Amino acid sequence: MSYELHIKHVESPFLDFEQWQVAVQSTEGVRAAMESADEWDGAAEMNFDGDWIPVFWWSSGKVSFQLGQFPQQVFATALTLAAKTDGQISGDEGEIYTKVEDLFQ
Repeated sequence: MSYELHIKHVESPFLDFEQWQVAVQSTEGVRAAMESADEWDGAAEMNFDGDWIPVFWWSSGKVSFQLGQFPQQVFATALTLAAKTDGQISGDEGEIYTKVEDLFQ
């Protein structure tokens, strides 16, 4: 799968930045990807066997990501983050994904 997936708020056109920040901080294996010590742009990275890799990007009220080399782990974490932000996962064409099996059949 080469297209992007997105975490979007279910009831609002925008996913709140502060809500995203709390979700990142409270999810195991995820951390803020800091470009400087005092500024965070909403990017988050995941830990894969000790390596922190950027995965999620917050922009314009939604979070975008690609599945990359660890698709099931990334998608499972995205489902967790979506639940913590009152969000849902959708594809570029608007399709909605609610469980891992939706993508990996």
